[in-house]
Amino acid sequence: MSQRSGANSFENGLNLNGRWDISGGSDIKFNGSQTISGAGEIVMSDEASNRVLGNANTLKVSRDIAIRGAGVIGLNISNLNNQGAILAQGDNAELLIRSTTFTNNGVLRAEGVKGLKITSSEFTTAGQVQISANSVLNRTGEYIQTDGLTNVDGVLNVSDLYDLQGGTLSGNGQLNGNISVSGTVGPGNSEMALRN
Repeated sequence: MSQRSGANSFENGLNLNGRWDISGGSDIKFNGSQTISGAGEIVMSDEASNRVLGNANTLKVSRDIAIRGAGVIGLNISNLNNQGAILAQGDNAELLIRSTTFTNNGVLRAEGVKGLKITSSEFTTAGQVQISANSVLNRTGEYIQTDGLTNVDGVLNVSDLYDLQGGTLSGNGQLNGNISVSGTVGPGNSEMALRN
C-alpha cells in the first residue's frame, strides 16, 4: 500500500503497515501525545520542506516503523522518542530533527550526502547511531550516549560535548567536538580522527 499525503492530521495515533510517501512540502501532523505503530514506513522525498510535526507532548516511533528521506521531524513536539529507524537519505536536502528533546533507543542513520542535523535542546542515545562514509551528522548541543553504539565512518560534528557515558564509539571517520569518555572507544581498521 502506498499513500500520498497533502496535509494529514492525527488525533489518536497512526497504525501504519504500508508505505506513506510525502513530498512537495507535505505534512503529517500529530495533535497531542501520539504513537506511530505498525510495521510500515514514512518515505520523505529529497526536499527540505517535508514535515512530520505536531502539537504534541510526545511522539513515539515504534520498533517496526521507519521514517526515511529528507525534511523536518519533530517541529512543535516536546518529546520525540525513536524506537524504530530514522534514516537520513537526502542528497539534495538534510533530515533535520527539531523536537525539544530527542531520545534514540532505535536506529538513527545518516546515509545521504546532506546527512542528518539534530537541533533538539536535549539529545540522548542508547540505541544505534550510524554515519556512513559519504555522510555527516551535525549535532547542535550536547551528544549524550548512555549505551548502544555510535559508528562514525563519515563525519560527526558536535557543537558542545560528546559525552560517552556508556556503550561504544567506533568507526573510521572523524569526530569534531569536545569529548568525554566513560564508555568504550573502538576505532575501525584505521584510527578515528578525534578533534576538539
